[in-house]
Amino acid sequence: MQTQEDIRAQQVSEARRRTLTANGGHRRIVKNGPPRQRQTISKGHDAILKLAQEKRSEVKLTLASGKTVAGKVTARDKYTITLDRTQVIYKHAIDLFVVPAELFGEE
Repeated sequence: MQTQEDIRAQQVSEARRRTLTANGGHRRIVKNGPPRQRQTISKGHDAILKLAQEKRSEVKLTLASGKTVAGKVTARDKYTITLDRTQVIYKHAIDLFVVPAELFGEE
């Protein structure tokens, strides 16, 4: 039979392994497990650019200055797009981009 001190020590130990989440529920903290991967969902134009990057499709960009550039998206982040590993373009400078229709499986 456990004493009051043993029960209290067990409760404190259990409480330290739990943390309160924003919605009021509890979740366990795993100390020795692998770190969780943060999954981001692409929205709007970024989803289209991601698809163009994965399928290695050529895109045509019209910049705010009126200049048109074309190439394959080799990298992208929150603020920039890299075409053909040489041209870095800020997303806020893009006025329009055109991707091929077959990128979406249309004829």
